[in-house]
Amino acid sequence: GAHLLYARYLLEEKSYSDAVAYLENKMDGTAADAGFLVGIVEIQNQTRRTKDAGYTLEKLETRFPDVPAVLLARGEQQLLSKNYDAAAKTLRAALGQDPTARGYRLLAKAEQERGQLERALAAIKQ
Repeated sequence: GAHLLYARYLLEEKSYSDAVAYLENKMDGTAADAGFLVGIVEIQNQTRRTKDAGYTLEKLETRFPDVPAVLLARGEQQLLSKNYDAAAKTLRAALGQDPTARGYRLLAKAEQERGQLERALAAIKQ
């Protein structure tokens, strides 16, 4: 939503700390926090703060285990950690719950890295 777009703006125009602090300040203990935590994980991954992203992802998985975006975030984390087999499996599960263009792009990258070019092409055509 708009908060995530504003956080990305803060990341580009100000700093990583400003972007993450903005999203953390929006959290209020409700289900909406899942989206803010996913946004933080995405920002951490984008800025190559993979260890921080791992901690945030653990918090996300503990609080919101049934939110499809959590699986997508885990799959992206596995992809960035070069755990391509696990990433492909996790991303397939995420796409089974909530098919998104972003999810298919991530799956295509995982399949490409696994040397599964036909599967990569199939995913990108989704």
